[in-house]
Amino acid sequence: GCVCCAAAEGLVTSLQRLLTMELDRLIIEPSGMADPAQVLHLLRQVAAESRLELRPTIALLDPRDFDPDRGQPSPYFRLMANAADILVLNRTDTAEPGTAGAFRAWAEGLETPPLRAVTTEHGRLADELFELEADPVGGKGHDGHGAAVHDPAGRTGGLTWPADAVFDHGRLVQTLTDIAENGVDGIEVPRLKGIFHTDKGWFVMQVGDGRLSLRETPARKDSRVDWVTEGGNVDSERLAALLGAAGTVA
Repeated sequence: GCVCCAAAEGLVTSLQRLLTMELDRLIIEPSGMADPAQVLHLLRQVAAESRLELRPTIALLDPRDFDPDRGQPSPYFRLMANAADILVLNRTDTAEPGTAGAFRAWAEGLETPPLRAVTTEHGRLADELFELEADPVGGKGHDGHGAAVHDPAGRTGGLTWPADAVFDHGRLVQTLTDIAENGVDGIEVPRLKGIFHTDKGWFVMQVGDGRLSLRETPARKDSRVDWVTEGGNVDSERLAALLGAAGTVA
């Protein structure tokens, strides 16, 4: 589950258990669907009651998600950037000319600039980046009182179904492909990740870069989907109806 909502309680329990051990550093890497501001809010609550000391939040951007002509990242990266202390443009060896410069200009122009904006290849980061210190309360992604601040342009949501709900694989793929290409009711859905029980087995299906990808996965306790939208919020009941129309066969 998502560490900022469905699995939040489990994350707290795991952290408390790990903090009884002799560890130098814990690195938490949530999926691209997680809201980093909410994860940070949760970690600050744990830190206030333990020996946990928070260090910088790092957000990595793939150059494919950054348009050097517009100088703007994709919507879901803007959501991450709002909560990040360090912004990283990774895989610069694959970037189009001008992308690195546009990235730096965009980072410097943010209302609350990051502690660092760096470019790299293969995810290599200098050790000193992990030692930087950010404002423990009023840093990026918070309003100065420790409350999470959300990007109004990017909205998140999620749905679950019991494991005995079985989706028609072909119709589900077609529906998600249409969402990837056209959004929902004029609202873009740049990121979506779902685990579905279909009549062909269990599948992870993800929307990103305007296309759908899928792979088989072991059986899970339920089917679920999470998403990030751009330009408005997609009502959960509306998306449930669309996916339901894809057809359950049991």
